[in-house]
Amino acid sequence: MPRRLRAPRFPFSTLAFWGLMVAAVASCTQVADEDALERERLRALATQLDLPPVPPMEALSIVSQYPDDSYSVSGLLQRRAELFDQPVVLTAIVRELYACDPETAEPSAPGRTGCLRPHLWVTDTLRSQTRMLVVGEPSAEVEALQVGARYQFTGHYVRQTAGHLSAEEGLVVVQHIEALRPGEPHGPR
Repeated sequence: MPRRLRAPRFPFSTLAFWGLMVAAVASCTQVADEDALERERLRALATQLDLPPVPPMEALSIVSQYPDDSYSVSGLLQRRAELFDQPVVLTAIVRELYACDPETAEPSAPGRTGCLRPHLWVTDTLRSQTRMLVVGEPSAEVEALQVGARYQFTGHYVRQTAGHLSAEEGLVVVQHIEALRPGEPHGPR
């Protein structure tokens, strides 16, 4: 009788081990593919985000009150409830000035019509959106000021004055203006 060939016998545990290994390799490949797809989806989302620009860090370095006891514009606005109708010293940069020659009725600020009383807008930094109205100086002195220069304004903090009204943030009616030299420690430019 011819001898029968038998298939080699593998214990069940060996077959189960190799079956699990094949399944594990297949699942790792699938997980890696899913991770790659997720990374690609996140990369696509990141390019679609429309975030606002990073705020300038100089805004974080503005103090409310300088060592010489003068206030910054933001400091004056933060403490407006207690400082209204009080004498104040404000250290700020001239952002915009307005003076009008009454003979020609030509305003010095673009986009203005008619002749208003001289006034100027001051801020803590050249990029700051927070500003304060300063009034009360004669036209000749306002015209002598330079936009972008830092000054110290001594005056009275009020809600309104003749010819000017600023209900929420108030305004400074100034009696004295002092130019600050570059390099004096009064905040960032």
